[in-house]
Amino acid sequence: MREAPQEDNKTAGSVGTQAVDTSPQNCLKRLVARFSIDGSGPTQALIAVMRVVPTPVVYALAKPVVLIVYVIAGARAQGVRDNLAALLRRRPGATWWAGFQVYSTFAFTYLDHLYHTYFQHELSWEIDGIDTFEQLKAEPGGVILFTAHCGNYDIAASAFSGKFGRRVNIVRVPERDQSMQEVRSAELKAAEAEHPDFKVWYNRPDEHLGIALAGCIADGEIVAIQGDRVIDGVSPILVPAPDGLTFAMPKGPLVLAAASRAPSYAIFFERTGRLAYKIHVEDPVHPGGRMKLDKLSEIWASVLHRFVRKHWKQWFVFECAVRR
Repeated sequence: MREAPQEDNKTAGSVGTQAVDTSPQNCLKRLVARFSIDGSGPTQALIAVMRVVPTPVVYALAKPVVLIVYVIAGARAQGVRDNLAALLRRRPGATWWAGFQVYSTFAFTYLDHLYHTYFQHELSWEIDGIDTFEQLKAEPGGVILFTAHCGNYDIAASAFSGKFGRRVNIVRVPERDQSMQEVRSAELKAAEAEHPDFKVWYNRPDEHLGIALAGCIADGEIVAIQGDRVIDGVSPILVPAPDGLTFAMPKGPLVLAAASRAPSYAIFFERTGRLAYKIHVEDPVHPGGRMKLDKLSEIWASVLHRFVRKHWKQWFVFECAVRR
């Protein structure tokens, strides 16, 4: 088995060999970053509130707080509205309320994540497509799982890792803010310790992650990749989809599926209520064997479109990812 890159060791090593700027200006800059929308400050403050405020009250207060955040976000929320305008065939200016609904669903999903991770609240799971799920489990070799930014992807992968009889590898992009990355890394390391068949890999521009993941597939393991979001440092590919749409997708997962020739399935996570989720297991995107990259990309775009068109409130991509 291949070991995932050690995020904390790499970070600690870089700190140990470089002088730390302790000037007042730099300390202030780090403090501001920590309490920005990408930093760890808001999450740590929220956890502190959750320790003393009853759970129903926290959920009841979520929407008013999200409304404030959504208004303040301004241009940062424009990517969500642009995606919804394309998906729902609405004018760009007619998606303000729909964008707020996406932000609200994301907030409730994040609260579920925090309650599960820090307060041991159990999540309930329902599987839609149980026959396909059993088919996936029975695959004799390595398998790729295509998924999207919806639901609690990390928690679902760790919770279900023991059901496959082999290791489940998930791929993440590091958080934008270092303080938030430290928080997330600690959470995921705890999940790895609790679930021996669960492993996290980080996609960084300076590492050849595709080679390592191909080795995992060759070893008969499962590799789960979110194939719907292009952010800094990720190579994009434009893929035509139904209804005259074009999706901007990360190229790496599609190349990995085509090159490895492994069976590839699509799995989506839908929040159905407080601490309750449904896992949608789709028919194989790629049955295995030889398939051209263009064809594979169009199949995945079609499957993704079908899900996010129906469950658009659950699609947490905040960059412009689809256009008409």
